[in-house]
Amino acid sequence: MQRLLSGPSAFAAFWACSDWLWQTAGTTAGLTPEALADALFDYLTARSGVPPEVTRQLLLADYAGSGAHGRPQCLRIVLPRPQQPDLSRRGRQLASRQARHQPDAAEPESGQLSG
Repeated sequence: MQRLLSGPSAFAAFWACSDWLWQTAGTTAGLTPEALADALFDYLTARSGVPPEVTRQLLLADYAGSGAHGRPQCLRIVLPRPQQPDLSRRGRQLASRQARHQPDAAEPESGQLSG
């Protein structure tokens, strides 16, 4: 945040970033944390001249501390990869069992008894 608010006036720096975000995204509300991280990366590197690796490390510390679980484009190379699904025999058995409870599974229509 200090990089974003540096300059003679923190208010003016934040206003410039907000104005840029409005012009770029067409909104300043309802952005996902991933979209906001990517927008800040673009702003800090392109408009403020902060080197990409420095910006990435600043955003990574902030994003990881937020508890968010997404993967912004700008952080994909430094975030750990998501866990792969369990493809073991036990994992396949659980998936098969869970699939039986899906709404599109064949069930008798209400009012009819199955034999």
